[in-house]
Amino acid sequence: MSARFGFEHKIMVLFFLVSQSSTIQMIRSLQQHLPRNYVRTLSQFSLVNPTESPSLGPRRINCYRYFAQRAASVRCFASSKLLVCGDGDLSYSALVAPDLNSKDIHLTATVLESQSDHQRVYQNSTLNASCITLHGHSVKFEVDATDLIQKFGSDQKFDAIQFNFPHWIGKSNNKYNRELLGKFLSSAEKVVADDGEVRVALFEHQSGVTATTAIEWKGSWLAPELAAEAGLLLKDVSPFMINYSRSSYRGNDKAFYVGPDPQLLKFVKPSKTVEVMEDYQLCCRHELHVTLPDSSMEKVLSSEEICKIIQDSLPDGIICNVLLIDVLETKKTGLEAEVAIFMVIYRGTKEPITRVVADAYRSRTEEVMTEVCTLRQNKLGRTVSKPIPYFTLKHLVSDYIARTENAYLSDKNYLASRQ
Repeated sequence: MSARFGFEHKIMVLFFLVSQSSTIQMIRSLQQHLPRNYVRTLSQFSLVNPTESPSLGPRRINCYRYFAQRAASVRCFASSKLLVCGDGDLSYSALVAPDLNSKDIHLTATVLESQSDHQRVYQNSTLNASCITLHGHSVKFEVDATDLIQKFGSDQKFDAIQFNFPHWIGKSNNKYNRELLGKFLSSAEKVVADDGEVRVALFEHQSGVTATTAIEWKGSWLAPELAAEAGLLLKDVSPFMINYSRSSYRGNDKAFYVGPDPQLLKFVKPSKTVEVMEDYQLCCRHELHVTLPDSSMEKVLSSEEICKIIQDSLPDGIICNVLLIDVLETKKTGLEAEVAIFMVIYRGTKEPITRVVADAYRSRTEEVMTEVCTLRQNKLGRTVSKPIPYFTLKHLVSDYIARTENAYLSDKNYLASRQ
């Protein structure tokens, strides 16, 4: 114990002496003064030699470039404030602390455990905490990421709040992981600045952002949907480099499994200046059954015309798309007239889309469309679908068109058939 304390004391002194020097110089100083095996332990949070460390893999980049990328991702306000939640053994915060300090970005690193419990569980707890504080940042223990306002109050706001790979402390369970993620996003929304960001690092299959099938989306953590429920919009998705110790597996000093394609999801509050890219937008949909006129003298509405009517009734920041998906003959409907089935899609470009909000749009759509055409009565009042990424929906629609080969899916064919 005493020998190890001597090493840690030497590390803290070195960190202080080289706090104004470059990251690479700091690492070299540590290599010169510590045993080789201890430097390898240290490489869990400060990359010593990426080519020698099989755990880091070829996808990783050198420490200097990593610092630059991570600091660039924190928008530099005057006196920016970054809050990191649930930081395992504090190794991520210890990694970025030097560069953030040089850019006048104040870091508050937090963990759920008490200080005594954290030091008991994680062997590098004291070391990492010292690295953070020696660079002018803060470390706070006993901070619940799902109730941040209890710790920081409603008056303190952060420019960025980040939670890397949140996970339920027990056996992997989508239900509990979604619950944790949803509560964190709701909590973070209360203490992030109006023009700030809430960031969550997840693996690709967890986020659901790039799901191309309904099964992939339903098997994910539904991150964009949970964010919308918290009043946040998914603004950006970028690759996330894991160059630090992942020690926090089920609350133990053990690295968790690194899944494929780590992503950093960035969420923001809605505003007039924020517009979400198409593939990141959430959407809800419902069917609109329009009874076709039996007289050639009556006008047949196209998808484009229906879309314009609906769009005029929607608020700014909500986009409508209308797609003809089928035309049912009288023998299928049991009615005296044919029925055109349109898919109506609502997607949020500047406002979060939730099922409740989208269903209010559906009700309004049925009201305005009843004024211009005849709707199939037994199909009215049906709740919209659950939210899904527009990226995913486009794949589902493409698969449907390819599978059905329905000639009516072209408005041109549809209108020609009514002449």
